[in-house]
Amino acid sequence: MDVAMSDISRFNQPNWNAQDVYNVGNDQHIHMHSTASLSTPSSYRPVIIPYRRNLAFIGRDRDIMLLDRYFAMPSAVVAITGHGGIGKTQLAVAFAHQCAQDRERWPGGVLWLSMSDPAAIPTAMVVLGAKLEITGYARMSSEEQLAAVRRSLEGQEPRLLVFDNCEDPSLLRLWWPASGAAKVLITSRSENWNYTQVVLHRLSSLPRAASCELLMTPRARWLQQDVRLLADSPLVNQICEELGDHALALHLAGSYLAENPRTTLDMFLAEFGRHHLNLPSLTKIDPQSPTEYPRALADTIALSFQLLKPGDSVDRQAIAVLDVTAHLALDKPIPTTLFCRVSGMSLDELDAAMQRLCVVGLASNGRDNTILVHRLVAIYARLNQADIQKKQIVKKIAGVIVDMGQRLIDEGHPKAIAALLSHITHVVKTSALFELPHTGALSGILGVYYEHIADYAKARESYEQAIHADERYYGVDDVHVSGHLKAMGHLLAQMNRLEDAQIYYQRAAEISLQALQVGEMQGDSRPSTARRVRELGAAYCALGNFIQAHLLYARALVIDEEIFGPMNLVVADDCHDLGKLLKQLGDLPMARTYLARALAIYEAYYGSEHVMVVSVLISLGRVVKASKDMDAAAQLYERALQMAKRICDRDDPMIATILTNLGSVAQSQGQAAKAEIFYQEALRINEAHYGPSHPYVAKNAYNLGSIAFDSRDRRKAQVYFQQARDIYMTRFPLSHPQVANVCAILFQLESELWEVEA
Repeated sequence: MDVAMSDISRFNQPNWNAQDVYNVGNDQHIHMHSTASLSTPSSYRPVIIPYRRNLAFIGRDRDIMLLDRYFAMPSAVVAITGHGGIGKTQLAVAFAHQCAQDRERWPGGVLWLSMSDPAAIPTAMVVLGAKLEITGYARMSSEEQLAAVRRSLEGQEPRLLVFDNCEDPSLLRLWWPASGAAKVLITSRSENWNYTQVVLHRLSSLPRAASCELLMTPRARWLQQDVRLLADSPLVNQICEELGDHALALHLAGSYLAENPRTTLDMFLAEFGRHHLNLPSLTKIDPQSPTEYPRALADTIALSFQLLKPGDSVDRQAIAVLDVTAHLALDKPIPTTLFCRVSGMSLDELDAAMQRLCVVGLASNGRDNTILVHRLVAIYARLNQADIQKKQIVKKIAGVIVDMGQRLIDEGHPKAIAALLSHITHVVKTSALFELPHTGALSGILGVYYEHIADYAKARESYEQAIHADERYYGVDDVHVSGHLKAMGHLLAQMNRLEDAQIYYQRAAEISLQALQVGEMQGDSRPSTARRVRELGAAYCALGNFIQAHLLYARALVIDEEIFGPMNLVVADDCHDLGKLLKQLGDLPMARTYLARALAIYEAYYGSEHVMVVSVLISLGRVVKASKDMDAAAQLYERALQMAKRICDRDDPMIATILTNLGSVAQSQGQAAKAEIFYQEALRINEAHYGPSHPYVAKNAYNLGSIAFDSRDRRKAQVYFQQARDIYMTRFPLSHPQVANVCAILFQLESELWEVEA
């Protein structure tokens, strides 16, 4: 049966009017022909684009350029993918209009076909066939017309076919011309396309500048103001951040702001904070949408969620992925290791779940083995969870992050916390909201990280949060609080706030002593007693009460030997602590004995190459160096260096520590050139690891300055000492001894140089 033009609206194609579809290539409106001539006039080329140009289309220049590059390849098929409302169809419309203008490159024109209803596609193809001016087309049956259209699309004239909302790869296989010069542009939520046949173009959120302009354009037009003036606002930037630079969300929010000019930006932000996706301005359907988008924002996201069936095992795990990501930092890559630990999924199970989420357009795989979920998708998932479920998930996430973060600290890799930093910062807040016990530990991990990178202000803030959180949850005299008090004391001591540090150390010691006494009265188990004795010993050590600390460490060692035997790792830790403490007390022979014992246990347990073995070798080297046996110290440091190079990254700070010690030994032996080489490499590593303004870098520069000073190269020494001074002054107050020392040396140097020049 022939298809009449009045039936177009029944084919589930875009609601275009034949009189309104503008053929840019012909510079005329397209009319639907009931018959076709035997030949096609050279001036005619079919261009069927159901949507007009969107005058507010911005921020996609790079995407247009990449599409243009992809279609330079022969027989190209390109899929624009991304979650709902991000602007896939908008980009396809813009690119289609650009191609329609390029008669030379696309002589076969541009044809648009909606694939959202597979059953309607054959009829829609027949309708499109009316533009192809196929001989005798009007007299054919619908089956013959469909076959004729297929043959026509397999012609040798390059043309662009747009398959909008094509979610099923089988539809592409069915309707993709088997031969000829036609090229296909697909829009799809799914990323499940054969990479050998389809070029995948993942559409990301809009660039921030374009987001701000898109948001404020409707209000700027209503107020008759320059949109750039309205868009240049911190509040506009914050709204775009909250909306994740999501095209549909920005369009709806911008329309609302234009229609409600008395709604200020901070009022809108406050309302979004309360209602999120249920905000009235985001739940309406815009009848003026450039692509006649039929859904509100939440409905758009819900459409993809509804494709996941809880009864299916893979879909159930896909839902679990979204449930977890809903409580991590928004728009931040999620490490696979973190997710597997939280969810309990294997890598194979996670891969299957992620493949499903990619198919329905709710998530994607990021770089460096990470998971990416748009913030609005995560917010939607969170809004659909019961409060009890939210608390359970946050509790699980918090526990895993505490375990992972503490392990990185214990293994000497606090810088690696950077990969978890945004998630820890986020979970600290949600953990506090649910009054979970992990809040203090999470804040403490942040404190260690910030102290490691010498951001002392943030480190202090984090330790204060850790102390207050554990005081609220456990009580002011609990041992959990004691650990954070010691950390704060250590930080303040580095900052030369010695009196303040003593206050924290003293309180930590009092809490540890009280915990030990209470535990003994209540009949604590021997392992618990040993742990509390060690904690008290560490508190006294921090206070500088080394004799009392020695007694406590020795007591802990006796208890641990009785419980675990002489070759246990806990015993090795006790021996290591005792060895370092005895060095402080000046008992170098006994320090050496305990450290040698710790080394033997670590080697027996871990083998000859482990970070703890390296750590003890460094401690032994310091004891031997203090004994003035420089050759033996150099041998220990060299052994540690070779081992560290095999088991650590090239720029691991542990290697820099060993090199600094080797440089010190060489310098004390009068080997200035050799010492300079060690110090230079230590400087390079610390700059690579910490950045150019860390106190460790300053220490390396100071050491190099001392080498140059001893060699009477005053100019060179001045450069290094100035570098050290500048770093110290950015980190410490002028009263800090390191600042005062290097300033005094520089004053002496500059006086000598002035005298020479005079």
